[in-house]
Amino acid sequence: CRAAKIFKIMPQLFPELKGKDTIWTDANLQLCKSITPLFEEMDEDIGFFNHPYELQCCIYREARACQKKDYDNRKLIRDTVIRYRDEGHPSNWGLPMGRFILRRQTDQIIEFNEKWWEEISRGSRRDQLSLPVILRRMAFPFHMFDPASFSSFSVFRNISEVEFNNKEEFFVRIFRHKW
Repeated sequence: CRAAKIFKIMPQLFPELKGKDTIWTDANLQLCKSITPLFEEMDEDIGFFNHPYELQCCIYREARACQKKDYDNRKLIRDTVIRYRDEGHPSNWGLPMGRFILRRQTDQIIEFNEKWWEEISRGSRRDQLSLPVILRRMAFPFHMFDPASFSSFSVFRNISEVEFNNKEEFFVRIFRHKW
């Protein structure tokens, strides 16, 4: 659902987050330890992990994968990436992982968030496709964390890999977690 993306893309809209550093993690991730060292490592106002998969370094490959899995309307995905190709977005530009985002709330980040939201509103709801395009268009500097930190689960673990007895236990654990 496109409307749910507002929480991910536009954290500055929520008064309790105004002016604060923010973290976004997709629902299938759980923090396993403090992220303070990651904020300290960042040399830019926004940080991502790169996809650890060699094949996922390109929005055009990602678009095909999204179409195969019916993650969004296939025609809308196609039209979106055709527009990106027509504007000159190169193949293999890179594909920062949008499932984990660290941000320092600055005026530049707010502008970036707004441009990203405009692009999602205009095309496919798959923010993974528009993220690299906006970064490139704006020549926006960003920090790329070492993917080994992610894949080793030294900071995160994939919740889908954790066994739960039932759905209720899953939700109780998620919402009782002390962030």
